[in-house]
Amino acid sequence: MIRDATREIADEYDSEYWRTHVDEKEFPEEYWQDLADNGWLGVAIPEEYGGEGMGMLEMAIVIEELSRGGDREGSSSFSRRCSAASASAITALKSRNSTTSRRSRTARCASAWG
Repeated sequence: MIRDATREIADEYDSEYWRTHVDEKEFPEEYWQDLADNGWLGVAIPEEYGGEGMGMLEMAIVIEELSRGGDREGSSSFSRRCSAASASAITALKSRNSTTSRRSRTARCASAWG
């Protein structure tokens, strides 16, 4: 299910899409929104913080499939950057800090991409 769903999204964004965004140094808004609309941005974020509540394995599967899509260079590079941001957010959420601190860190991670 995860592989098929994320591969379907990745395949919608071809080499031309990625080449244009890389050449113009533009953030891939449509791609990002498509991932958000389908729930893949918060795959490993706990449900209590608005995520899907899955684990790191599922996040790795999403990243792997997105990296296979459209254009290997553009989508793969973007997927690696997204995974680093997601891992940072997950680490913040699972830390032993207070709930207020976790929410603050999560908001900072989210605002970096939004």
